[in-house]
Amino acid sequence: MNATWLLGLCLLAAPAQDAPAGQEHVLVWKNAWLHAAPKDSAPSFRELGFADRARADHPEELRVFLLLGVKGAWAEIETVRDRELAHCQETLFDLADYRLRLFVRTRDLAPVLAAPVELRYEDGTALRLKPGIPALLQYPEADSPHRLAHDGLRFAVRLPPGSVGQSYRPAGRFAYRCEDRLRTVESRLRFDGSNQVESGRIRLCVEDVKPERTGVALTLHTPCAEMRLRADPPPPKTSLFTLRGAGGISREGSGPWLELARGSRVLWPDGSQAGTVRETIWLRPDRIEAGERPCVTKTLLASRRDAEHPDRGSLKLCFRPQDLKRREPFDGSKCGLVNKAATVSTGKPLVKGSLSRQRVHRIVRAQLGRVRACYQCALEEQPGLRGELRVRFVVRPEGDVSHADVRSSGLGNPALELCVLDVVRSLRFPPCGGGIMEVESTFRFRTD
Repeated sequence: MNATWLLGLCLLAAPAQDAPAGQEHVLVWKNAWLHAAPKDSAPSFRELGFADRARADHPEELRVFLLLGVKGAWAEIETVRDRELAHCQETLFDLADYRLRLFVRTRDLAPVLAAPVELRYEDGTALRLKPGIPALLQYPEADSPHRLAHDGLRFAVRLPPGSVGQSYRPAGRFAYRCEDRLRTVESRLRFDGSNQVESGRIRLCVEDVKPERTGVALTLHTPCAEMRLRADPPPPKTSLFTLRGAGGISREGSGPWLELARGSRVLWPDGSQAGTVRETIWLRPDRIEAGERPCVTKTLLASRRDAEHPDRGSLKLCFRPQDLKRREPFDGSKCGLVNKAATVSTGKPLVKGSLSRQRVHRIVRAQLGRVRACYQCALEEQPGLRGELRVRFVVRPEGDVSHADVRSSGLGNPALELCVLDVVRSLRFPPCGGGIMEVESTFRFRTD
């Protein structure tokens, strides 16, 4: 990175000028054009097509990118895979498997909370906020409150000077556990007297709710906010709470896959370098477009809501033919009991979304019998096989799994990995309500 880029990075990164390059992140509007080079004539794409003037009406429509540098009117960014679930906003998970270098106009970067904030009020309410939450000015005036949006919540608050910038360094998320007794609430939530929190149906733990004569005191936990709020009492003969439903499975067909190994080159359609593959990924053969070089068209999930311009949320990524290897998964239903001592276990997953770790863990664990059947098939060919497999998957708001891939594997058995991915893709979860949910689960395979 040259000196000009470094100067731009220091000017943009508001709170931490001594932050190492590569640690700063930015929030980019989903309607921003992402370019292959820092010029308007370069190939480009975007997720959504709403007008720039309407951005204030879409405060959640943002993506996290790694900031590589700034030069003039352009910011150089890179796609992010949020393996540790450290960010408050969503990454461009459709492209998380690829390390793509892109360029965006600096005017398309959203202001963001760049430092931790803790606010306490006289009525007993309080806010604790992590860096990475978008923070838009509510009014054009410089002393205007900021309008924050996070995890389905919107609220206006006066923030301390210097706490908002154009980039931030992720500081992790709040660690919180509760019994698996999640409920949802629909009510008017307030802090600091009359300041209102706009929300749809939000999730609460029973132990965080304290009914009082004049209302309800509650603590609301999200990945990047802890909020002590007050809720108006419910109308007569109605309940403040409703229980969430359960999850199950939905059957999907399996078949051959194409393996694209870690480090493989990713190309633009003209053959120029676009980036590399982060970890080994699997592609359906029927999704590959034949030609001089095999390509796949990625339609970004958010763009599917843009009926007026559906093509603007698509981009074509290509690969070298020699990098694609054909693999066949096991059919677990056709394998017998090869090793009675063979076991499969899974710990509580990392979850970024509206369901608790306990709920997700219970749904995944209910399908371990099918994963064990995959393991029995692998043991027919490799009797001493054992190790860990870490899988990441994305759940749509409707509850079905839209994407699953291997984050890391100590198995060295692609057929077993594919079989497990087929099981994961068939999982069915309760509707996520506020948006997509990202999950990372680890499966442990043992023979003793």
